[in-house]
Amino acid sequence: CTIPDIQAGTHAFRLKTSDSYLNDSQLIDFTVEIEASSAPTIDSFDYSVDGDTLTVTGTASDADGDLERVLLSNGAGLQLCEGTETFVCTLSGMGVGQYSFFLIAEDSQSNVSDQAGPIDVVIKGDVPAIDSYDYSIAGNTLTVTGTASDTDGDLQSIVMAIGPGPMTCEGTTTFTCTISDLA
Repeated sequence: CTIPDIQAGTHAFRLKTSDSYLNDSQLIDFTVEIEASSAPTIDSFDYSVDGDTLTVTGTASDADGDLERVLLSNGAGLQLCEGTETFVCTLSGMGVGQYSFFLIAEDSQSNVSDQAGPIDVVIKGDVPAIDSYDYSIAGNTLTVTGTASDTDGDLQSIVMAIGPGPMTCEGTTTFTCTISDLA
């Protein structure tokens, strides 16, 4: 006999045999203890960020030996990691912003580990650059012109420091800074 999806706990059973003449054997009573399947665990993890790519590595285990998968979760979706007892999760193409992730392990019985984490990540984007500049002096006026770039497209301002404080130049990818009344 096979009893599918039997729950954990103590179960009492009774067996008997019958033949075609309706002869029955004595009843045999017995109990069976079904142990609960244990949930897997995330044992350790570490992470690194390179540009817009998050890489999480770690180890997981399951006392029942049926660890099926490890997932990286951000609350909105799940990313399947490579490997189980030793795993690697890679998430590329992340936009600029703040993110929080958790790790979850699942076994073949659908038991789920506690969340491991958080893994808090800040993607800052690329650093802008002054590509070229030149300056000229006419009388007591200094004019600095140049070009700047930012590969992720969020160049906000060009600032030149002088004297008592900085000044914001006109333009961004092509800019001009003018200071008059130099003594």
